[in-house]
Amino acid sequence: MIRMELNLGRFLLALSTWLDWSADGLNAHQRRVACASAAMAAHVGADPAIVERTFAAAVIHDLGAVKNAERLDLQRFDVEHTLPHCLRGAQMVAEASVLSGLGNIVLHHHDKWAGRNPGGVQGTEIPVEARIIHVCDRVAVLSSPDSYILTQRGEIVERVKSLRGKAFDPDMVEAFQDLAAHESFWLDMTMPEWGLEALPDMPGLSVELPAEGIRQLAGVAAYAVDAKSRFTYRHSHGVAGTSRMLGEIMGLAAERCLLLETSGLLHDIGKLTVPDQILEKEGPLTPDEISIIRGHTYYTYWFLVDAGFDVAMAEWAAFHHERLDGRGYPFGVDDSRLDLEHRIIAVADIYTALREDRPYRPGMPWPEIEKVLWSQVKSGAIDGDVVTALLNAKPEADRRWEELTLASAARLVDEGEEQ
Repeated sequence: MIRMELNLGRFLLALSTWLDWSADGLNAHQRRVACASAAMAAHVGADPAIVERTFAAAVIHDLGAVKNAERLDLQRFDVEHTLPHCLRGAQMVAEASVLSGLGNIVLHHHDKWAGRNPGGVQGTEIPVEARIIHVCDRVAVLSSPDSYILTQRGEIVERVKSLRGKAFDPDMVEAFQDLAAHESFWLDMTMPEWGLEALPDMPGLSVELPAEGIRQLAGVAAYAVDAKSRFTYRHSHGVAGTSRMLGEIMGLAAERCLLLETSGLLHDIGKLTVPDQILEKEGPLTPDEISIIRGHTYYTYWFLVDAGFDVAMAEWAAFHHERLDGRGYPFGVDDSRLDLEHRIIAVADIYTALREDRPYRPGMPWPEIEKVLWSQVKSGAIDGDVVTALLNAKPEADRRWEELTLASAARLVDEGEEQ
C-alpha cells in the first residue's frame, strides 16, 4: 500500500536543495540562511511558532527566483529589483494551505527597515521573521566560498553594522553581533546539515500531511519548475490534470488518482537542474545538451525520495521517459516494470507537450497529436490502451485544457508577466 503521509520539514528541505541548484551545482544558499535565521530567532527569545515560521520561510525564501540569472543577481549584496521574486514566491506558497503563514514573510524578506519599500511598509510593520531573514540572507551572500569563513567574519560584521537602522532592524543587528562572536555560528552556516541538527525541535514542521496537503505542496514545486521557461508555464499542471483524468477513466480508485495527480505535478522537478538556455533554445539541441536533458528524470526520482515520497510515487513521476520496449531513459526499464500509473503519466506528458507551444514549433491540433501518439505506440514506446482512453475523452481533455490555459493566464497577469 502506498503511504499517504509526508513530513513537511523534510519536504521543504528537499525542495530547498533542488531550488539551490545552479549551473555550478548546489550552493545550499537557502539552507545556510535557514540555519542562521532559526538560530537568530531562537537567540532573541522568539516564540517557538515564530522560530518555526522563520526557518520554514528561510529555507524556501528564494522560491520565486526561478531563472538562473535572477538567482545570480541575488548573490550581489546591493541587489536591486527584488520585488518580482518576492511577489512570485509569496504567490507560490499561497497554493498550499499548510504554508499559508509564510507568504507575507517571503514577500517582505528584502524590505529595508528605514522604508521606501514597494509594499509601503517599514520598521516593525515588516514581519519579524522577514527582518531576521533579511539580515541572514545578506550575511550568507557576503560569505565567500573562496576563503575560510572565520577569516571573513570581522569584515562581514562591520558591513552589517553599517546598515543598522537603514536596511536592517537595529535589534536584529544586535542579535547578529551576539551570535557572530561564536565561531560555531559561522561554521554552522558552512555546514548547514550539521547546524540544523543543533536547532530546537520544531514540532510544527514534523506533521504528517494528508494526501490533499501533499498535492498542494506538489503544486507549489510544479509552479517553480514550470516558471523556468515561458514555454512550460502550465506543463506540470497539464500533465497532472490529464493523468488524473485518465486514471479516473481507466478505473483507478479515487485516492490513487489523487496520488497520480501529485506525481504528475512533480514529474519534471528534475528540470531545476537544467540550465535555462537549454530549456529556451529555439534550435536543435546539441548532443551534450541532450545528455543534460536526459538526466532530469533521474533527478526527479531522487528529489522525491529525498522529500520522503513513497518509492512507487517516485517511479510514477520519474519513469515518464521510459519505454515499454526498454529503450527509454535514464533507467532503461521495460514493460515488466511499468504499471498503469507509469504508462498514464508517460502518455499525459507527451500529449501535454504536443499541445503546448515550444521554441521550435507551435502547439499541435488533435489530428497531429493523434498521429504522433500512434507512432509512439507502434514504435514500442507507450501503451495503446492509454492512448485510446485519451482520444476517446477529447471533449473533456479540451475543456480541461481551456480551464488550465485561463487559470495560467490569470496567474501570469497577477505576476505582471507575459508569455
